[in-house]
Amino acid sequence: MAEKIKHPFYEFEIIPSGCAVELLVNAMPCFQNYLKGGMAVDWPVNEYILKSGTQLFEINAFPYDGLGTIDQRATIAIKVFVRDALVENTPASARLQRVPYSVRNNKLSYLNI
Repeated sequence: MAEKIKHPFYEFEIIPSGCAVELLVNAMPCFQNYLKGGMAVDWPVNEYILKSGTQLFEINAFPYDGLGTIDQRATIAIKVFVRDALVENTPASARLQRVPYSVRNNKLSYLNI
């Protein structure tokens, strides 16, 4: 059985492709990228966790400026990692891993995951 983490440090790994993206944790905006091109980010979210217990997150996807719909080939991959903030070289363990969401052939002007 895994040892309980005493000082959890949470990070979201977000890998969007083909769309602009926003991350909200507990209804608070904490990351956004509206620039074209692929990217990957590990974003710390502890400051958006106000108390212990269940946390809520949302991923919003938008078309790039000038486009009416999200690219039909767009994908978004999400992982949530946690590690002990006060123990050096602690490996992060995945708490949530979501296979990339694919827009496919839907003509969406907005997507909320």
